[in-house]
Amino acid sequence: MTAVTVEVSSNRGKNDESIEAVKKAILDYVKAHQGIKTSDLLFELDFDPELVIDALDVLEEEGLLEGKLVTK
Repeated sequence: MTAVTVEVSSNRGKNDESIEAVKKAILDYVKAHQGIKTSDLLFELDFDPELVIDALDVLEEEGLLEGKLVTK
């Protein structure tokens, strides 16, 4: 299982096709860049930040990614 830092968001309601495209882009990016943070995805992917957060939430719910709280 691949880990990624995930921020919690309650913004849902985007269309399913958009979520699916973002989920695929996230999974592709995570496979190529292990141990990334949510901020990395938001910076690197050309999608609405709310949509990226929503897609991360869905991927975590589906068990495809595991979010971890990073504290410094």
